[in-house]
Amino acid sequence: MVMPRFTRIAILVFCTSFAALAFINVEGFIDASRQGFSLFTQSVLPVLFPFFFITSLAIHGGASKPWQVYAFSLLGGFPTSARMISELHERGQLSRRQSIRLCIATSFPSPIFIVATVGISLFASIQIGLIALAAITIGAAINGFLYKPTNGRPQVAPTKPTVGALPQQSPLSAALQSAIQGIMMVGGLIVIFYIIGAQIDSLFNLPPALDVTTSSLLEMTAGVFRLSSLNMTPFVQTITVTAILAFSGLCIGLQGMLFFKKFGMSLRFYFLYKTTHALLAILVAICLAGFINWM
Repeated sequence: MVMPRFTRIAILVFCTSFAALAFINVEGFIDASRQGFSLFTQSVLPVLFPFFFITSLAIHGGASKPWQVYAFSLLGGFPTSARMISELHERGQLSRRQSIRLCIATSFPSPIFIVATVGISLFASIQIGLIALAAITIGAAINGFLYKPTNGRPQVAPTKPTVGALPQQSPLSAALQSAIQGIMMVGGLIVIFYIIGAQIDSLFNLPPALDVTTSSLLEMTAGVFRLSSLNMTPFVQTITVTAILAFSGLCIGLQGMLFFKKFGMSLRFYFLYKTTHALLAILVAICLAGFINWM
């Protein structure tokens, strides 16, 4: 398949820019790489990998209903849900329309990450974590009803193995292999985007608010880490955290694209529904925060 001209140009520009960032500030580049790996291994890997494994094992065990996907999403968040949905669509157990609507309704970070890592560890406030979690999940559910993608036809069921094909893996082995592959792809993107954000910050010496904005647009984990160092009221922290986590950033979008391609959802459509998701989540967060007198 021939790659579109625009895509080829975009890849060339990205590779050239990334190499330039490395040579302009080699020491900063290496430090950022170390910090990115540390962020992934300490804050993301422990949360995502167990759920990547569990959801893959559940699929091999027969979990295929939309409500089952949503239930697992409430445990593992996104992109765990996108990965589960793509596997079920590829198996012919979810239609394209079901896949896209489920992606929209489950497009939120892991609840454990929101409450434990962001709320308690970064902001020392379980209230911030719980309000952000409620606002983001409610906003995603509402968002799922706003979009009505076409083509609800089911995929063609997978064909049976032909004579001479390799023996089928056990569910445990297949689930473990799939989880490792998925987490490595996600981790690689997180490290790459952390390096880009750190290099931009060091080169241009951005003011704190702009640094948080740039980091959040690139990679949400780095964005909330930088936000936690700013002096803000709990109300502003809650609304800002909710907006960052709901929108999620370019890195999460590209993580999703690793799985979206199986049911034909574009990155442009992803950012459209993430924008409406962020707006809905902010409105819900404002209402919830008002109940604890942060207004």
